[in-house]
Amino acid sequence: MKCKNYSIWHGEQLIHPSGGNAPLPHADLPEDLKKDYEEARSIVSRSPRSAAALLRLTIEKLTNTILEENKNKSLNSKIELLVEKKVLRSEIGKALHVVRVIGNNAVPNPAEIDLRDDIEIAVKLFKLVNMIVQETITESREIDSIIHNLPNGAKKNIEKRNGNMVPKGNQLDE
Repeated sequence: MKCKNYSIWHGEQLIHPSGGNAPLPHADLPEDLKKDYEEARSIVSRSPRSAAALLRLTIEKLTNTILEENKNKSLNSKIELLVEKKVLRSEIGKALHVVRVIGNNAVPNPAEIDLRDDIEIAVKLFKLVNMIVQETITESREIDSIIHNLPNGAKKNIEKRNGNMVPKGNQLDE
């Protein structure tokens, strides 16, 4: 499907619209992270390497948001915790490790930038950010809402079977 709007190209570089084929940010992406995400979208067609670096920063900040009590740990440790706590599927954990490893090797020396970061990698990073938000924020919020609307007896049974899995802010009345 093609839009009916104009695009401006300079050679193989898309000038307008600046977001190119980068997806819009997930609606549940925290506002402070949307700024970095949108900045990455605004430059991805002109500088995919810069966009990829901003998206790696967004992923780091997103893991800090999800794991507030562990935000001082390394990204590697945070990814392991997210998978271990089953907050993220192991497949997304693997993808995050790829981002981490590429990110660690992207700028080994401040005078060097990895030339492998192209628009295709940047677009995949946009998608990965949105997948993480969907899985860790949106789906969690939806499940919390379902549990919150259960009768207290059902909540107690869930808590008894699964440990303290009743959502924060929706704790059982004593």
